[in-house]
Amino acid sequence: MQDKDTTQSTFTQVFQPFFSKDLWKKIDQGVPNFDQRNYKLKTNQLTLLISHAQLQEYKALRKISSNVQSNDFSEAIGLESISHSQISRRLRTLPIKVSEMLFKGVLSKVAQKKGDGKIQQRLGKLYMIDASVISLCLSRFPWAVFRKTKAGVKMHLRLSFDEMAIPDEVIITPAKTADRKKLDELIVVDKDALTIFDRGYIDYLLFDEYCEKEIRFVTRLKNNAVIEFTGVERPVEEEGSIEEDVDIILGTGTRPFAK
Repeated sequence: MQDKDTTQSTFTQVFQPFFSKDLWKKIDQGVPNFDQRNYKLKTNQLTLLISHAQLQEYKALRKISSNVQSNDFSEAIGLESISHSQISRRLRTLPIKVSEMLFKGVLSKVAQKKGDGKIQQRLGKLYMIDASVISLCLSRFPWAVFRKTKAGVKMHLRLSFDEMAIPDEVIITPAKTADRKKLDELIVVDKDALTIFDRGYIDYLLFDEYCEKEIRFVTRLKNNAVIEFTGVERPVEEEGSIEEDVDIILGTGTRPFAK
C-alpha cells in the first residue's frame, strides 16, 4: 500500500502541468478575475478534481464529493471538503475561454517534451480526426436537439500521433452538424503532415483543393463513391501491402467528379 507522501508525489508528477503557476498566470491575463469570487473551489482545484474523477471513472458528482472527504487525494489538491452542489455550480459557471487556454497551455508543455519519434521520421507528422457525440438531457438542453427524444453535442477531436496520441485540436458543435463541415478547420496544411479521417468527413470538392495545395490525407471511401480511372498507373511491389497504385477521379452520383 502506498503511503501518503507517495500518493501525493505520484499525483503531482502525473498532473504536473496543472500545478504550473505560469500557466494559471497566463489564463488570468486572458480572462481577468475569472477566479475572483471562487473562495471555496478554485479553478485549478476544480480541474484536478474532475481530471482525477475521469481517471477513476466516477459516474456522479456525489461520488466525487465523497472521495474528497475520504482519502489523501484531498491533501494533494489542498481541498478538505466540497459538496456535489458546489462542484455542479462551478462547472456551470466556468468560462469556456478558461478551458480553451488550459487545454492549449498543457498541450504546449507536452509538445515541448515529446519531440520527434520514429513514426514522424517515416511518414511526417501524423494526425487523426474523429468525432464523438456526447448525449445531453433534451429537457435541459433543447437548443442541442438532434433527434425527437435526444439532445447532444459533437466533439471533433484531432490527435497528434507519434508513439502516443495527444489531443491537438478540439471543436464542439451541435450533434446534428455534419462532420464534413468541420474538415477544413481540422485538416493540417503543413506539407510534411499526413491527416487521417473517417469517411464522415469526406468532401470531394475540398479534396481537389487539398491535392492542388499538396496537403496529404488518408480516408476511407463511401459505398456510393464513383471512381473514374485516368489511365495513370505506377508499379507496386509484388509482396507488398499495396495492391494497386493508380490515379483516379472521385465523385458521387449527385456531385461533380473531383480529382
